[in-house]
Amino acid sequence: MPIRDARRIYPGGNKDNRLDLLRDKASKDIPRFIRQNLRIIAGREAGKPQLVPLIPNWSQDQVLEVIHTQDKNGMPVRIIVLKSRQVGISTITSAYIYSKCWAENNTHALVMSNSDKTANNIFEMYQRFGLHLPPQLQLPMQRSNKQEILWASEIGSKIQVVTAGSPESARSRTPRHVQLSECGMYTKMAAVKAALEAGIPNVVGTSIILESTALGAGTDFHLTWQAAREGDGHYKCVFLEWFKDPACQTMEFPDQRTQDLYLEKVFDKYPQLKDRQEYFQLTPRQIAWYYEILHNDYQGDTLIMASEFPCTEQEAFRATGSLVFPLELMDQYRDKQRPAERYDPLMPFTCIADMTKSKYLRPNQDAYMDIWIEPQEGREYLIVADPAAGLQGSDYSCLYVMDIATQCIAATVHGRIAIKPFAKIIKKLGKIYKDAVLMPEVDGLGAALLEELKEDYFHIYFQRKDEGYGEKTTNKLGWETNQKSKLMCAGLARTQLTEKRELGGAFMPDIHLYEELANLTEEDLAGKSKAITDRAMAFIIGLQGCMHELKSRPDLALTIENSKMGAESPTKLTPESILKMIKDKNYVHGQPYDQDAFDLGGPFIPSAEGLYNLGDGI
Repeated sequence: MPIRDARRIYPGGNKDNRLDLLRDKASKDIPRFIRQNLRIIAGREAGKPQLVPLIPNWSQDQVLEVIHTQDKNGMPVRIIVLKSRQVGISTITSAYIYSKCWAENNTHALVMSNSDKTANNIFEMYQRFGLHLPPQLQLPMQRSNKQEILWASEIGSKIQVVTAGSPESARSRTPRHVQLSECGMYTKMAAVKAALEAGIPNVVGTSIILESTALGAGTDFHLTWQAAREGDGHYKCVFLEWFKDPACQTMEFPDQRTQDLYLEKVFDKYPQLKDRQEYFQLTPRQIAWYYEILHNDYQGDTLIMASEFPCTEQEAFRATGSLVFPLELMDQYRDKQRPAERYDPLMPFTCIADMTKSKYLRPNQDAYMDIWIEPQEGREYLIVADPAAGLQGSDYSCLYVMDIATQCIAATVHGRIAIKPFAKIIKKLGKIYKDAVLMPEVDGLGAALLEELKEDYFHIYFQRKDEGYGEKTTNKLGWETNQKSKLMCAGLARTQLTEKRELGGAFMPDIHLYEELANLTEEDLAGKSKAITDRAMAFIIGLQGCMHELKSRPDLALTIENSKMGAESPTKLTPESILKMIKDKNYVHGQPYDQDAFDLGGPFIPSAEGLYNLGDGI
């Protein structure tokens, strides 16, 4: 790249003052400087590349707006961008960082990419920004090669573009601006990010921009996004929905008949797209655009398409691979979450009234308790518990309080909690929830948890043994998890969730549980992944426990009769009739819900009328 010097443009020594004024003006309005002075190559896809001004598209504008707002408000720029494919976020981030280094003296920037090829492409873009600046804006350069742009000593700014490597290599650098491009692909993203953050002061005039597509659940990028969404750290989340971008639509149809025939073909080939169009209120041109990419670029793979062009954050991070719960099934539970009252489980309590409320506790960071339904008279509950060591960096302890008759979640506790305090929490909740049945997982650390529970709590789940024609209650306490039992629980959960949806009772109050279930894969069940699955596994085990209790104690189902709302039931339920219903081959596990019978956070009561219609002769 030729070394240019604007002193040629301003003879007589007037150049320095005028250029300093231009640089100072640019530093205060970076978006305007980008639009007026930076150039990119466009048209490569059509085979006609040409140099054009960088006019930000919709997605780029969203990112620029967040950056400019943080800058203008005197805040250090800290954002994490979850993007779709090929929307130009790396380009606009590079443009921002280049502009900052051009406008401000002694400004060092570091750009990391996931591969050598991508790093080279990004570096060429940085070179192009400088090469095609207007002549009056050229600054003296020292060098621009070997992945480094270095301005002359009186400017002192530089930009380095490297491939993401070990955390040690990042730890030795002290830039003021950092761009981590496609950081979801880094092998050690969390360690690299932590090493860089240690060298960058959290002050105005610095920036750290993380941007990537999702690439599945349980990754460092996913965990970083979740932490930022929950308010951990200083990062602002920017999720770019493809359907809000005006460019993501086909050309107008020539007439209504052509449009109708085209959409008929689309929905005939991919019926699920009609549900997607209705749910997200997509226009015919938008769903046609989505179909063209799905059909031509992804060969009809709806799972990958949903990950590459997500409509929601949860969909973006949905795991690839063999999902336990089908995409279409989990979509029915997408907006079934309910608000909960949040408490600190590590503070002393004896009842719900003296629990310590703390709405600032962060899921996956702090130990917390969420309560959706307080204990109801006449109801019977089960508490399923999956323990962990409670150490920093270890797995999480998790429990769910579930209504046995309806399998509805009443409360949850989650966090890194050691065995003894976790046991105390379980026993206290067991007493609060009407002497609930405790169902601890007894493998590994669960054996220690069981010993703690047995000391002074006697309503503990007994294991069942499959004897071919039925199940026998054994004298062993707790739940043993193995590959066979995992598959059995997953199969029951899939059936339960499907039937509840078909009966109009689709309900899942915990958003974090929804995310884990939506991303649960067969590899997770086999223990071959590092994804967080403690909530999902606790829930599906709890479903199994509820059905075991309901089958072996048919009197529990009388709580449905006792809690029914509305008109008197046409038939009186008895333990004998419940047992007959359960043994009937047409019996459907799980009960429908009367969703209109309560307000948010109120008691969840199953519809007795729906129950009567499930079995013959009831």
